[in-house]
Amino acid sequence: LVARLDPTAALAVSVEPPGGSPTGQPTGPVIAKGAIGASAESSGKPVAMLWSPANGRDRA
Repeated sequence: LVARLDPTAALAVSVEPPGGSPTGQPTGPVIAKGAIGASAESSGKPVAMLWSPANGRDRA
């Protein structure tokens, strides 16, 4: 799957009600986001996932 992603693909995690979003789209706050993808130089293999909390700080 990662090999099919664009090198600039992003992943975000949001807080949703039990059972998921009623709209199919994010409805709650984003708590983490990051870049994920494969580079052409890696022959389509995943090379990294860069993660950071949405607020820029790690939670304690």
